[in-house]
Amino acid sequence: MRTALFLCSVFFLAPVSYGAPAPVGSLVIPVPGVPLAMPEAPKSRVPMEKEAVARFAAVLVEDTYRPQPAIEDRASWAELAKTTEIQRVFVQALADLKETSPVLTPELFEAFNTTGDRRGYETAFRKRSERLAHFTLAECVEAKGHFLPAIEKELALILAENTWAVPAHWYPRKGPDGVMVLDLAAAARGSLLAVVDAWLGNRLQAPTRAAIRHEVSRRVLQPYLEAARTGRVGSGVSWMTAVNNWNAVCHAGVLVSALTLIESRQTRAEFLAGAEAYLPIYLRDGFTAEGYSTEGPAYWNYGFGAYIELCQAVKTATAGRVDWMQGERIRSIAAYPARLAITPGVYPSFSDNAPGVKFSPWALDSIERQLNLGQPAWRQRDIPAPLPLYHGLGATLHRVAITLGADRTQENQAPVPTAALRDEFAEAQVFILRAGGDQAPFGLAFKGGHNGELHNHNDLGSYIIAVNGATPILDPGMEIYTKRTFSPQRYESRVISSYGHPVPLVAGREQSTGERFAAQVVRRVWTADHDEVTLDLKGGYEVAELQSLERTFSLQRGLRPLVQIIDNVHFSSPQSFATALVTLGEFERINDRTVRVRDGGQTVEVTIDAAGKSYRLNEELLPETLPNNKKARRLGITLDEPVSEARVILTLEPVAQ
Repeated sequence: MRTALFLCSVFFLAPVSYGAPAPVGSLVIPVPGVPLAMPEAPKSRVPMEKEAVARFAAVLVEDTYRPQPAIEDRASWAELAKTTEIQRVFVQALADLKETSPVLTPELFEAFNTTGDRRGYETAFRKRSERLAHFTLAECVEAKGHFLPAIEKELALILAENTWAVPAHWYPRKGPDGVMVLDLAAAARGSLLAVVDAWLGNRLQAPTRAAIRHEVSRRVLQPYLEAARTGRVGSGVSWMTAVNNWNAVCHAGVLVSALTLIESRQTRAEFLAGAEAYLPIYLRDGFTAEGYSTEGPAYWNYGFGAYIELCQAVKTATAGRVDWMQGERIRSIAAYPARLAITPGVYPSFSDNAPGVKFSPWALDSIERQLNLGQPAWRQRDIPAPLPLYHGLGATLHRVAITLGADRTQENQAPVPTAALRDEFAEAQVFILRAGGDQAPFGLAFKGGHNGELHNHNDLGSYIIAVNGATPILDPGMEIYTKRTFSPQRYESRVISSYGHPVPLVAGREQSTGERFAAQVVRRVWTADHDEVTLDLKGGYEVAELQSLERTFSLQRGLRPLVQIIDNVHFSSPQSFATALVTLGEFERINDRTVRVRDGGQTVEVTIDAAGKSYRLNEELLPETLPNNKKARRLGITLDEPVSEARVILTLEPVAQ
């Protein structure tokens, strides 16, 4: 009876009637030979129109999408088996065979609701996906059936889970009310199972393959298609109209699942029509016109990385007739990593990003191969390490498939371009200033913007000093997520509120939250030897007595490069004023005016000049736990007496090692 139920699952996604489907080639592409691109602006109408669906039905190939290389391609897998990354996964799969799959208990699920802990359930949940991915890759390498029993067992556990959504997403999206919650985790589960099915095919048991189609349909495809057909986007799929990474990540999971598992070309076309309607919301509103993402590098990896992979699936499934990686907006988003580097390989940790955050080698490699942005260093001659197998909520085999299928026989040997002295993302008010020259790499990143950004921190005026691959002085970035992180209590966190950032404390007040609390760029000066930008930070504080607050960032180039941070403040009546330095390393007080900050094997010397006013230094360890179980240290620099006006200058200079 159970098998019969699974085998009937095809009827859950029967195509809606639009008349006879258009045969491939019956609709004329506007410019013959030029692939269809993603619209630059979202549509304001319900997407399920005859024209949109027919247009995609006309360009989809007849067969379903099958990520390569499938297990039958023994020549490809024999070559891949020689690579270090695949060997590493194979060894891990052997180790996983000796362990049992984690148990997802009700107590683990409820922990988020009762204590705020996300990690217990998500760690166990993620481990199941990772084990399945390891076993599948290992079976493709060996093809002897050694891992098939473990694959069947892991699939049975996943297919029987009460929900594929994690509790941090299930509760806010009203899972208890019977809503089918299609979240980041569920979309990823669907994609993973679809690739496992495509790679292994009939080596899986027939009831298992039927169960995969039934459960992916019920948990992933039906909720999406119902919303896309009607235009009624409910809480379970609210990400369809989101401007953040959820839109792209969930769409990637949905599209890979649909294109791989659904036989009806007409129904597959509906999913493309839906994506064409809703994905432009992310591309238009999730980035500035210059391609800047306020979510930062980690969520660029996650969100735009998902967009890259879904584009590859769509391009393959349409034999190149649809290419959503075209267009100037896509190119600007793709160029963001090159422009954001403070020094080579060092990027700002603004917003919910960890210090030391990197861009995905897989994503950069994929971009350069498709768009040829003039970044030859992004191309990987070998399979990128680490293999793009893992993400925060599990594992993906689709990105691995794209990686394994890339042609690496002809590589661009063009020279790596020299980084510009500066980059400005004007709309976001983010600046990258670089010393250049022959000295050790040294640079500065700082931001204005507003306090209502995606993954917002109250951080107007925050900055990061990079020297020779390290960031001794920094913005602390993200905390380990808890229930509080995305709740009304978010800004109780010392590293999300302005208190834990290297920004002023004005009349004892921190910065306020919301888009109206914003900075303004007052002036900028660019020269070969010296760059200077002044931000008006007054708009970030609800302090009636505050008349003006300007912060100037200055980078001096040459044989002795240095940075100055200059705060000028005026009050209508005397008020307290303070600023701060933040590090993951250590502070060392040299004398009353000088502090050395050490981290990552590099040191920056800070000289404090308060224009004759006395001040005190107070060092504290912020309570929030950051990634890798680190904690940030804050050195408060507080004027001893209330002031009507003050000028505080911090001079920061790298110390030769």
